[in-house]
Amino acid sequence: MGSYTKKIKSILKHNDSGSTMVETLASFVVLFIVLAALYSIVVFSTQLYFRSVDLSRLNQKFFREIYKKDTDTSQIKKTEYIKGFGGAEGGKEHAALVLSFDAEKTSSENYENAKVTTSYMNLDKTGAETYVYIGPGSENENYVIPKAVMFKYDK
Repeated sequence: MGSYTKKIKSILKHNDSGSTMVETLASFVVLFIVLAALYSIVVFSTQLYFRSVDLSRLNQKFFREIYKKDTDTSQIKKTEYIKGFGGAEGGKEHAALVLSFDAEKTSSENYENAKVTTSYMNLDKTGAETYVYIGPGSENENYVIPKAVMFKYDK
């Protein structure tokens, strides 16, 4: 019987296969850190998704309005530019394209006169209408507000 108790004592003495309370707590802390990171990723991606849905609806509403015959002026700001060149006629400006060069980013070799950094193009037969969305959501800084330009050319 002496060898049997000796065997049990040696088994009990060298059995270090369990985990301590510190190891268990450390593993839970690591688990919570990983779960917190995953949670923040899910929250961020959900916010991005809802923002993209809002922008998509805003764009759909904008294009629905500008393709109507009579646009809703409470949602869309419409500005008409008439054909020709010069000052305003009848409260409407003339259509013109302005080409501006940034002297710091554009070499003077790319345009003839280095001192003149703005060029105007006369559009005597081209008029234009601009549409800018001013409805709900347009005051949000995080959104790209839809805008459109429609050119009208007379032959």
